[in-house]
Amino acid sequence: MLEATRPGSCLDAAGQAISVIHLANRSLSLELRDKSNLAYAQGVSAVNVALTDPDLRYKDETLVAIWLLGQRERFAQIGHFEPQDNSAVEAHINGVLLLLHLRGEEQFTTSQGRHLYKLFLSNLQWHPLLACEEPSEQYRLLEAQIGKATLNIPDASARVSSFFRGVTKLRARIRNWLVSTSGRQSDDTLIVSYLKAGERLERKVVDWCDEPGWRPLPVAEKETRDDDTWLSRQPFCSIYFVDTEGFSQWNRYYAAKICLYAAIIDALVHHEKRDSCQKRCDLYNIQDMIHQHTLALHGIIWNYLGMMSYGFGDIDESGRSRWRSCNIAGGRNHPDASIIKEAAMMEAHPLLSYLSSLGRLAIRQKEAIDMVLNRLHQSIQY
Repeated sequence: MLEATRPGSCLDAAGQAISVIHLANRSLSLELRDKSNLAYAQGVSAVNVALTDPDLRYKDETLVAIWLLGQRERFAQIGHFEPQDNSAVEAHINGVLLLLHLRGEEQFTTSQGRHLYKLFLSNLQWHPLLACEEPSEQYRLLEAQIGKATLNIPDASARVSSFFRGVTKLRARIRNWLVSTSGRQSDDTLIVSYLKAGERLERKVVDWCDEPGWRPLPVAEKETRDDDTWLSRQPFCSIYFVDTEGFSQWNRYYAAKICLYAAIIDALVHHEKRDSCQKRCDLYNIQDMIHQHTLALHGIIWNYLGMMSYGFGDIDESGRSRWRSCNIAGGRNHPDASIIKEAAMMEAHPLLSYLSSLGRLAIRQKEAIDMVLNRLHQSIQY
């Protein structure tokens, strides 16, 4: 769409805003920072003009432009050009949701319209999960129509989506409980109910992946190379997929599971602090439960990081190494940047950013997560 758009359109302006902020993130130039702010202002202005034009406001390019400006805000925070204030990002999220609603049934009549509907709903699900908020009513109404954009939803995908939604709601409940009980004794029955709710959610996704192409497969040890930073480190190169969609589905699964365990640990720690003399909650020993859930969380995160080499294109759909020699500083080999699975890795970005600030990580996990994020920021190009 960016290649086909006409010069001066709102999509062209939004694309320019993304391009300039990407360059600014790679440079210390104050001039580029000023240019990035100007390009963003021009992008916002162009979108506002399109929204006032009856012929343009519901076009695909207007919808994509609003989403791109939201991504520009995320990249600005990555480059530390702007404070970690999500209000601008949320404004663009709400704009995309509103426009998806206003576009109505006509957006389902074209393949591109259906694709954009699925793409943006998938992208917008991350904010409620990571922010411990209930999905908005507008999002739930849009999600109820996903069948119009997808002719066939595999059972595996439906089960992961249900798990994702269930975890999002449980995290919101736990967050509200933590806020409401601040400074007061917590309720044993509630903490037990959260533990049992988490167990029920996990049971629903036991053996969920029945799509052959989506199943994670082990990378053969011979495909790793001792002289390469990424392929010689097992955390990043342990599994691959025959179908790239497998990466996306497992990314969502791991995101929900990591967030579930993080929320349960927060609830247990909060309960233990508020009831320091009460070390037992029903049949659960609080300290043991914190320890068990923390160890499980560490294991889940390591498993998740094991997909990263595949996402970056180091490993192909046959489980073979794609690393190529390049003349760069230090003489190391690096993969061809053109084979990175950009859509898949951008889906991974919200979870990776969340993990980078998550407490209770295992030794070296923070370093590993930062390595992935740094490489992702350097690899994504517009």
